[in-house]
Amino acid sequence: MQDFQPILDSAFPASTFSNTVRGINEGLALGDETINGVPFMDTPVGKDIRGLIRRAAVMFRLHELCQIGDLPFITAFSQMPVGSWHWLEIRSGACHGYLVRTGDKDAFPEDTPNQQDKRYTNQIDLFDDPKVVRLPAPKFYTAWLCYGASRNGALTHALWGLPSGSQNETWLARRDVLNGHRYQVSSADGTKTGSVDPRRAMKFRDEVKQMLDAQKEKKGSEIGENE
Repeated sequence: MQDFQPILDSAFPASTFSNTVRGINEGLALGDETINGVPFMDTPVGKDIRGLIRRAAVMFRLHELCQIGDLPFITAFSQMPVGSWHWLEIRSGACHGYLVRTGDKDAFPEDTPNQQDKRYTNQIDLFDDPKVVRLPAPKFYTAWLCYGASRNGALTHALWGLPSGSQNETWLARRDVLNGHRYQVSSADGTKTGSVDPRRAMKFRDEVKQMLDAQKEKKGSEIGENE
């Protein structure tokens, strides 16, 4: 049986744990700062999307840390397999990582429209012609950066994991990021862990506003087409 732990540890080594936790914490703080500055968020409907805004802010901050070199990963926002939602793809080693929110450290993420369950499987093509010599294709594994936060925005857990290729909710490998980091946080932009830079908050608010405006326009056009 293949040992998947070295694959996960090579892609997301312990030396990156501190800045990964830092990025999640700063993203949560940025999301809550944005929520507190928008009046309609203080409504039942606004509270329904609090988790979505927080998750968007965490992806935003992790992407920034990768761009400035505080995290050594390649990141890109891409469209999800189903629908028009987007997510942050975190590429490192043989893994393609995705941020997912989970209820606790042992739980699997819910397969929802804005958090889809995408996994890669190790399968042999039974119809492959044995006479044809094929070059081996690069093998990439799906990794999940699982996190959770309390109602007041405190990070409860952060783990990297390789889910099984099937739907039986088993792990091939896992590593506790929150309790396993022992490295000093280094920062190229001088930001303190958990703090919110006003310029960054303004930039993220603008992106949230553009996202909401786009959703309104899309719904308006759909209503017009149906009339």
